[in-house]
Amino acid sequence: MRRVLGAYMDDRIFSLDLIGAVSVLRQSSFVQKMHDLGWTQPDFFDSEEDVVVLQHCIARYQACVPLCDWTSLI
Repeated sequence: MRRVLGAYMDDRIFSLDLIGAVSVLRQSSFVQKMHDLGWTQPDFFDSEEDVVVLQHCIARYQACVPLCDWTSLI
């Protein structure tokens, strides 16, 4: 624990970036879930109904992203 906290005691280039690390883990988890659900398959979203659902999901995601921007709070 002391070693981890010690990384924040100065501004060495090797200090840990926990916010960046958490972001990478979240992105990795999201992509893995998309793959597991089959969403990354080329023909998975072919119907017209799927297009409407995807557009709705994209709109909700774009509205949520600014709320999740923790870097603006630092």
